[in-house]
Amino acid sequence: CMGASGLMSRILAPKFGGFAVYASVPGCEQTASGQATTKELRSLYRFNEINSNTLVYGVIGNNVEHSASPAFHNAAFEVAGKNAVYIPLAIPEGWEHLKATVLELCNAPSLDFSGASVTIPHKTNMLKLVDEADANCKNAGATNTVTFNDGTSSGYNTDIVALASLISGAKRVVVLGGGGVARAAIVASQSVGASVYIATRNAEQAESLATIFSCNVATDNMGKIDAVINCTPVGMEGGNSEEGNPAQALLPSLDIVPSMTVIDTVYKPKETPLIKQANEIGCTTITGDVMFRLQAVEQQKIWNP
Repeated sequence: CMGASGLMSRILAPKFGGFAVYASVPGCEQTASGQATTKELRSLYRFNEINSNTLVYGVIGNNVEHSASPAFHNAAFEVAGKNAVYIPLAIPEGWEHLKATVLELCNAPSLDFSGASVTIPHKTNMLKLVDEADANCKNAGATNTVTFNDGTSSGYNTDIVALASLISGAKRVVVLGGGGVARAAIVASQSVGASVYIATRNAEQAESLATIFSCNVATDNMGKIDAVINCTPVGMEGGNSEEGNPAQALLPSLDIVPSMTVIDTVYKPKETPLIKQANEIGCTTITGDVMFRLQAVEQQKIWNP
């Protein structure tokens, strides 16, 4: 099948008895939309090892083409000796798109769809689909990790575990954004005893989150801030605002000073505009790749107990 949505049909061809699949040569032009390169198929997805018993995992989102998750999780499955493959699963924004696609994947027995990472913009809606959810999911109202086993789906939130480990000791935290990662950041901050201040583009959204989580809307007078966490896609490679700085966009009155820890959940590029600014000021910075690895390790613990 063509395009980003058709990539899985190419990667999984051996699982369904496919004799051959078209691929492009690294550095050369594709002959059809959605082709992986020969190197990606053989090295990243371990194409030659896929068979009818291979379990399928993936990353669900509307912009997963450049996700680091397939490289991490396929390598982890290889080390663990698990017959599994992890693939990008591009699903457009919206509840109906998510529900229809995920239910179709789950209801195809021969696919062996066993779990997924969930990213922007589906983290809150995915929670509606799972049969069971852990305490972190319920507290945040969002999930970033799901498992599918014997007709039952379960949700987890490894973002919270990762973020809590990064902000231990913080007393006052500013969270930039209002989506699923922001919800995880709020819960993680409160779990370490920090006061939380929320900044979003939409004032009503910030007020709603402040009410739901019993925290505060960010203002010009918040006192000494220990940590700033960017939970928006602003500054992300391939996004709508690659050169943007979320702190300047959402809370221009915030004075970033050297005593702050600045965390960006965006990992491509490693040095986002926000991280670059914080480094120049002399802040302690934690890049998105650190956050990514921590939460991905927790996901592997769930899928490989």
